[in-house]
Amino acid sequence: VGSEMCIRDSGYRDAALVDFLLATGLRAHEAASFRLDALNGYLSGRLRVIGKGNKERLVRFPPPPADSLELWLTARRRIQSPADTLFLTDQGKPLSAAFMYLVIRRLIERTAIHKPQVGPHLLRHTAASLWLAQGMDLRQVQANMGHRSMVVTSRYLHLLE
Repeated sequence: VGSEMCIRDSGYRDAALVDFLLATGLRAHEAASFRLDALNGYLSGRLRVIGKGNKERLVRFPPPPADSLELWLTARRRIQSPADTLFLTDQGKPLSAAFMYLVIRRLIERTAIHKPQVGPHLLRHTAASLWLAQGMDLRQVQANMGHRSMVVTSRYLHLLE
């Protein structure tokens, strides 16, 4: 297969990407730069992230299911690439935030979901709403999201009604 990725492999990548974004709530550029050596943190539900404004934050979340990640990692090993990022394009290059947007938009368009926002940021909002629905404290959601203001984070509360 070399550096070529088959359709099934990109499907594994896309499923792992969606699960990753829903579990972590990371911004697209944060997810795009996520390195393989940080996988243990992801699987344990604790990530140190350098985010917007070059600020470090600890993101804590329920440990995610590993099924889609395991399938993607198996496929990823077949790709010839020097990149150490988790997500790669079919050419073995790190997945950019812009490419991630295209992948997520394509997946959302295949569903019956109709939202004005159709990229990774929609999954970021969904992650915050899921955390709140699961009983996570609003302050922890704020810390996870990297919001300076509780007012910004509290917009997700209306989705619980």
